[in-house]
Amino acid sequence: MKHVIIICEILAIALLAIGCASTPAQITYTIKVVDIASKQPIAGATVTVVFPSTKATTHTDGQGVARFGFGAKPKEGDIAVTMPGYDAAVIHLAHPLPHQVEIGMSQTTK
Repeated sequence: MKHVIIICEILAIALLAIGCASTPAQITYTIKVVDIASKQPIAGATVTVVFPSTKATTHTDGQGVARFGFGAKPKEGDIAVTMPGYDAAVIHLAHPLPHQVEIGMSQTTK
């Protein structure tokens, strides 16, 4: 019985090692959204990242930061930011993509 338990433990460790080795590393992209005039962070802005194989949307936190995690490193992509009271901002990124981006937004003039 003791040999069966040891073999099961070895098998579990081997499967865990294979699973970790085959999982691609998560790449995190950080987008900071600020008011272009005051340089203050904009909380609650909608940030959409569009890469050739992926599209994801989230909102900025209280520090004006949105984070996205992807398993593959794209060669290009677009980031679109919207917020009521501000003009929409869209930027195109090309290879190599930076892991941190700051986007300034202008308040809408009426």
